[in-house]
Amino acid sequence: MDDDLLHAMQTGQIAAATLDVFHTEPLLDNHPFWRTPRLTITPHIAAETLREESTEQIANKIMVLTRGEPISSIVDVKREY
Repeated sequence: MDDDLLHAMQTGQIAAATLDVFHTEPLLDNHPFWRTPRLTITPHIAAETLREESTEQIANKIMVLTRGEPISSIVDVKREY
């Protein structure tokens, strides 16, 4: 899939792209996306943060932690995401 996008950009089928998520995370340092003109890479910030929904999610996680239960979506520092 990555090769298909690169080919489409090189041939002009696609003029530009912005990517936020990849097949392999984190994106490897030597991946060709880093060197592709007109390809923008964002650090998982492509979406607007919705205050009300985010506040509710944080409050729910605090309640779960208070009960001594495991929470979801823990950042894996070794994997860098």
